[in-house]
Amino acid sequence: MDFLEAIRDPPVDNVEFTALYLHLDDANKELIDQSDPVTFYFEDQDLVHTSVSLEREPDVYVTISPLTRPFACDHTFRDLIIHQLKCQIRDLHYRQGGRPPKRYLVQGIGLHEIEIAPLDQQVR
Repeated sequence: MDFLEAIRDPPVDNVEFTALYLHLDDANKELIDQSDPVTFYFEDQDLVHTSVSLEREPDVYVTISPLTRPFACDHTFRDLIIHQLKCQIRDLHYRQGGRPPKRYLVQGIGLHEIEIAPLDQQVR
């Protein structure tokens, strides 16, 4: 069972989260191995997990909560949301009298208030 299947169709009920244990190289730059998905769930008020065999402790792990309702999110929509959040972060910096970090100096509508000027007017 792969990670996505374990999330979509967990092997048990009362899932708290699903984890994937990762093993990295000595420089912590490349993934060298990973576990099968491990599902953590409640059994008699105790948090337990599906079986997993590890040769060593993982360097890092990734967890995801169970999907409670169907959703779809393509990259275009995700990029739009991220851009909108950057615009809002930019505007919050300006409202506090500061200059936003370079990565937030983007064109676009941020917070919808009259006293917030477009980016090209704010940078002056």
